[in-house]
Amino acid sequence: MSYTINTLHRKVMRRVYYSFCVRILTSRTFMHVALFALGLYGVKVMVHVASVVKNLQSVQVGNLDTFLFNTFVHTHFLTLLSVGVVIYTLISFNYSVFKAPKTRRTQTV
Repeated sequence: MSYTINTLHRKVMRRVYYSFCVRILTSRTFMHVALFALGLYGVKVMVHVASVVKNLQSVQVGNLDTFLFNTFVHTHFLTLLSVGVVIYTLISFNYSVFKAPKTRRTQTV
C-alpha cells in the first residue's frame, strides 16, 4: 500500500515540477532575460571592448559623434544585430514591467 502511495506522490509531484518549469520558461521576464543574455554574449564574442575603449580615448571630444557614427556604420551586421537585440530587450522589458497596463484576470462561471 505504501509503495503505491509513494509512487503516486512521485508522479503527481513530477507533473507539478514540469508545469512549474514550463510556466517559468514561458514567462515574459525569462524571455527578456534570456534574449538580453544572448545579445550580450553576441556583443562579447564579436567586439573587442578594450580596442573600442582605446580608440575612444584617442578621439577628440568634438569628434565623438562622428567616431560613434563611423563605428556603427563600419561594423558587421551580426554585431549591429546583437547591439539591437540588447537595446530592444532593455526598452521592451522596461515597457512591459513599468508602463504596460495591468490586466485583471476574471473567472467566468
